[in-house]
Amino acid sequence: MSDAARDEELRRTAAAWAMRLSEEKADAALMRDFEAWRRADFRHAQAFEETQTVWRKLAEARACPNDPAVEAAFGPPLLGERLVSVRNALVGFMSRTAWRPALGAAGAAALALAVVVFPLIGRQGPPATLDHRTAVAEVRDVTFDDGSVVTLGAATSLTVAFTAGERRVRLGEGEAFFSIEKDEARPFFVEAGDTVVRVVGTKFDIRRSTDEVRVAVLEGIVEVRDNTDDAAVGLVADVQDRHLLSAGEQAVSIDRGHRLVVADVGVAAPGAWRNGRLSYDNVALKEVVFDANRYFDGEIIIASDDLKTVEVTTSFQVDQIDTMIKTMELILPLRAEYRADGRVILRSTG
Repeated sequence: MSDAARDEELRRTAAAWAMRLSEEKADAALMRDFEAWRRADFRHAQAFEETQTVWRKLAEARACPNDPAVEAAFGPPLLGERLVSVRNALVGFMSRTAWRPALGAAGAAALALAVVVFPLIGRQGPPATLDHRTAVAEVRDVTFDDGSVVTLGAATSLTVAFTAGERRVRLGEGEAFFSIEKDEARPFFVEAGDTVVRVVGTKFDIRRSTDEVRVAVLEGIVEVRDNTDDAAVGLVADVQDRHLLSAGEQAVSIDRGHRLVVADVGVAAPGAWRNGRLSYDNVALKEVVFDANRYFDGEIIIASDDLKTVEVTTSFQVDQIDTMIKTMELILPLRAEYRADGRVILRSTG
């Protein structure tokens, strides 16, 4: 089967799932089957997201997918060539008599909204989830159903589980900048390891490495605390170990989230990495290397333990990792050994 044929088949499958989720009762078995399909391949999740995008645009215009006017209103200028093919897959299903042939424009719009909202806010029972992942050196924006936007840094994963009462996401290793729309009735939670952040509406950055979680606020106020306590689920106001951060402040969670160190952000504004530049002020070398590896076509390994905690102050473009390594050789007691397999081994010379 050609690549084009496989893509077409995948789009049809995503369209079929969209229809099933809107037509059938959302029981646990259906959701398990859907989750198994979606998680089997990152391309499945991407195809379903594209299907949601098309349905959302159709719903906003209250247009039926098989209306002749759709070709003009939802052609390449609006959707782009790839999403037009997604639209065509949906039209194929909507045109079949087995799939509500007399749905009509208003009904189609309602169905579209149901398909868009269902995977994000759920119905009864546990919320459905969506995964977003970026590759090495990839930076991508993700827009949520409430208008909030998160920018995922390179090699970052984010799991979204929205319900009618709250908005909750989980950050894997990596970094993300959040621009959250205000909704006092539906607070926004970010879990990163054993650290949880609660906001109503603000802009902030979260970075999670192997050893720490760093939360830095650009605008507004966020609440940061340990997620290992049962009380963390509700983030009650009288918990003593919570920290409220305002613009220009950051909290570093260490010791598996049991210790939070609050300080000023420093010279680099939260989320400055979105412009393609990484900046550090007295940061352990292992943290710099962790970030560099997310943008580097290879792997940097610190072979000497004494180098890992050496503090450095540096700034470099994400496409100039090699230059950064050479600079580290000049200012730190280390040498870099370049391997044919793409690994760069940093060893102490002290």
